[in-house]
Amino acid sequence: MRRWIGQSFRRELFFWSLLISLLPILLSDILIYQLFQRRVERDYRIRNQQEAKQIAGKLEAGFREISEMIARLSESDGLRSGILSGSPGAESYHVLYEESRKVRDFALVEVYSGERLLCSTESGTREGRLPSYFGFMREALEKPGSPVFCLSYTGVPRKITELLIGEKMEDIPGTVLVRLNDESFSKLLLGSYGRENSILIVNPAWEPVYMDGEKAAELPLLRENLLAGRELMRDVTGRLYREEIGESGLKLFYLTRPPLSGEIRRTMGWILLWIALFSALLSVLASRFFSGYMAAPLARLSAAMRRLRHGDLSVRIRLEREDEFRELSEGFNRTVRKLSDYLSERLSQQKKLNETEIAMMQAQLNPHFLYNTLDSIKWLAKREGAEEIALLSGNLSRILRKSISAPRFYRLSEELELLEEYCEIQELRFEGSFSFEVEVPEELMRASIPKLLLQPIVENAVIHGLDGAKDGMILLRAVREGEELSISVQDDGKGMDPRILQLIERRELQRFTGHLGLLNVDRMLRLHYGERYGIFAKELPEGGSLVTLLLPYQEEREESAASMPEARGNPEGKERGERDGSGLGSG
Repeated sequence: MRRWIGQSFRRELFFWSLLISLLPILLSDILIYQLFQRRVERDYRIRNQQEAKQIAGKLEAGFREISEMIARLSESDGLRSGILSGSPGAESYHVLYEESRKVRDFALVEVYSGERLLCSTESGTREGRLPSYFGFMREALEKPGSPVFCLSYTGVPRKITELLIGEKMEDIPGTVLVRLNDESFSKLLLGSYGRENSILIVNPAWEPVYMDGEKAAELPLLRENLLAGRELMRDVTGRLYREEIGESGLKLFYLTRPPLSGEIRRTMGWILLWIALFSALLSVLASRFFSGYMAAPLARLSAAMRRLRHGDLSVRIRLEREDEFRELSEGFNRTVRKLSDYLSERLSQQKKLNETEIAMMQAQLNPHFLYNTLDSIKWLAKREGAEEIALLSGNLSRILRKSISAPRFYRLSEELELLEEYCEIQELRFEGSFSFEVEVPEELMRASIPKLLLQPIVENAVIHGLDGAKDGMILLRAVREGEELSISVQDDGKGMDPRILQLIERRELQRFTGHLGLLNVDRMLRLHYGERYGIFAKELPEGGSLVTLLLPYQEEREESAASMPEARGNPEGKERGERDGSGLGSG
């Protein structure tokens, strides 16, 4: 699809204009929906928090009323006399009914003498016992004179859970107990919340005391998730609000449904869809007209470009417009005219280039002629007994041959041989005023480096560094540092020009025209291996300078001169023969 659109400017223009016109409308619809949703959610959250606080407050008020009633009953003389006698009298029932009139509508109030039920607000007569070795009495005995909240437990699982609120009298074996079951909580919380929401009351051990509402079946999952270490709301839908119920130790969890139901969301979705469809229809019509108007000049330009690709340099575009398309057509016409002129000029230049290449090919014969001439000079010098001239011309001829040989890379051992021959020439020239020493480990001799890399550095040390010296010294070292090879050339001469040191440090050698060899070596390293590598230099405290070449460590990058059986028509054996005086090959 994207490729098909991209093949036509008109289709691209139509697509993007359609997208640009639709996007603000769609974004506005989404933004309105999000703002509406957030506003509704915020209002629902505030309302639900208030409802949760009201429910907790109503429970706290009911528990407070129960605690105050228990305190009054515990201090009543009529009830205490009945507890002591073990037989309830009319006065005990009278006191019980008078003090519990605000509570007995939703709760059952019982009075125990020891473990035996003495009297209660339940109609009819029944017998009951309150074991002291577990459940409520066990907790009440631990905190006499203080209200106790706990769940009822008889040793047999019960479907209906009761909350027991009571107090053990301190000075007599009497207990006042209030029982709250599901019906009690329903009466106490009547009208506090809607049936679409759910309520859960738990004790400190997260055991359910009361559950109610549409999603009451999901509420036990809260305790399961807590005990299992999972997220509290896992597998539970809706919004959860938590409140502490006074000092009872009980917690209230209020689970409400999402503020926007699925039906409301679907309705809003259909509204947004119809708005989007209507906007899309208008955008399609407007974009089609706009794209057609804007793409017409480009269609003419495209047709002219096709003619130009087929070699028609006479093609021209004329548009009756005053906008940028006219400038574009005029620019196209100028480009075609310049292209025609350029091709004509290129044909003329190509003829000149062919003539230059022929001249260059002829010029390549000159180094071989010079090499053969040096060969003849060497043998004439030997015949006449001029050994120094023979040595000088022999070394120079070998250096020349290596410089014009095919390989672009040498082993380090080969480069050192070339340096020794070069230094022999310079020692004759300067009458032994310097010495050349090499400290290179044997394992680095196979390192591959660009051909003639070190000669310009040594030459710079001889010509400039040791200028005027009587007993100078040049030391060449090579070390491997990880995957990099560092080759340094040190001299004990007069040092290096500070301007050159600054240019080397800034990597700006091209600004100094007096040391072409250093510039070429630096450019060669950076072109071969990257900007990280090149020449680095510094002056030594004891005198002289140190020039370091940094390059990657490689072995046998390309076929070296020594590994070739023949270089430029000269066998390797001939070069070795020349060095020991046994013979000299021809170029």
